[in-house]
Amino acid sequence: NTPIKEKGTMEKDKKAIELSDRFRKVRRAYQLTPTEHSIYLELISIWKEEDCPEEFFCSNSELCSSVGIVEKTLINARKNLVKAKLIEYKQGIGPRKPNLYSFVKM
Repeated sequence: NTPIKEKGTMEKDKKAIELSDRFRKVRRAYQLTPTEHSIYLELISIWKEEDCPEEFFCSNSELCSSVGIVEKTLINARKNLVKAKLIEYKQGIGPRKPNLYSFVKM
């Protein structure tokens, strides 16, 4: 018998692998860059830390710091991830409201 906590962790890992596999499938069609890949993987990590919710919050500064990029690069890369139908994004309103992200359903 697998403890419940381990089953939850295994389920999160399975979902994360599915999201990563999906990225690999669309990467060539949309000519996605290593920076876009890094952002996508970081979003998966944040999503897992939050227990895999339908939607999750993340600020530009957190993503930029984690990936080692400037905000302009993040904005352009995020647009490409949205165009590739990998993520959905809603801009936070005001300086204290982080952006809302979700992964597009497969």
